[in-house]
Amino acid sequence: MLLRIAFVISWLVMGCFAFAQSTNDWVTFKGTAKAVGEVYQLTPKDKNGLIEVPKDGVSVKGKTVKVKVGAIAKIIKPATGKPTGDLKPLAGCRQRQCVGLLLICCDDGHVISACIGAYGCS
Repeated sequence: MLLRIAFVISWLVMGCFAFAQSTNDWVTFKGTAKAVGEVYQLTPKDKNGLIEVPKDGVSVKGKTVKVKVGAIAKIIKPATGKPTGDLKPLAGCRQRQCVGLLLICCDDGHVISACIGAYGCS
């Protein structure tokens, strides 16, 4: 029984550590960034959607735009389309959307990771 409890505790600690590491990651955004006040407006290359992300969550170097995992994205214009396959809840999100190859939580807007396609919250 003690071994089982120790395993569960170590699993929880490692899961929290893995999440903390992932928030230091950056995901490449497929599109352009335009500085507007305290945010960047991010327009996907395919023009399917428009989001705003605070400047501290965006890195622009030349034509490369990256968004920090965990940054909060505000959806200005949702992407259209439907995801391929059945999306299960992930990272505390009931629904997700993919804009400019960024996977964004529909519940609170945090950036989760990269994705394929373009689809909005349903």
